[in-house]
Amino acid sequence: MKIVDVFRVGILTYNVSNKIANDIENLVVPRLNFLNSNADGLVNTDYHENSRIINLDEIPELVNEIYKCKDFYNKTLNSYHVDKASITHYWVQDYKNNHHHPRHNHGKSELSVVYWVRASENAGVIKFHNPISYNHFMYGNVDIDKKNSYNTIDVNIKPQKGTILMFPGPLDHEVFKGSKDSIRRIFFIYIYISIH
Repeated sequence: MKIVDVFRVGILTYNVSNKIANDIENLVVPRLNFLNSNADGLVNTDYHENSRIINLDEIPELVNEIYKCKDFYNKTLNSYHVDKASITHYWVQDYKNNHHHPRHNHGKSELSVVYWVRASENAGVIKFHNPISYNHFMYGNVDIDKKNSYNTIDVNIKPQKGTILMFPGPLDHEVFKGSKDSIRRIFFIYIYISIH
């Protein structure tokens, strides 16, 4: 007998150097006042604006790290589509303690990248949901030391300054509210995958 691993989802995490993390924080934080509140009040962002508070040419070291992550992701998952991917959209979001983002995904032809510019200890987590629809099969509480890709219906990742998070665009996720006085500032970057 054997079990064949199929339909697994890879989420990449990577911590940039302290120098890059500090440089990005020093560049972004003074400009957060230029962000507008989202119409639904969920988060402050420049997503809907014609211009961004940060341009990619101002952060070449971070862009380089993101492409290194993309290459590693491609090599590890053996996905030739990812090899041809490039950054097409990006924006900044500033979550205050009351802000959250309901469950959603980013579409079928994209990798999504989150980079945390700054995150306090009490910032809300990002939760990823298992894409397998028969969650009742895996339903129930599982001790952390017994969790695996077969019995886990969701995964929480705690924000941390200087961390790059890369995941497939179709993967459902949500961002929870932080507790009192929490801080979570992020770049959100789409890497578009051109499928031929």
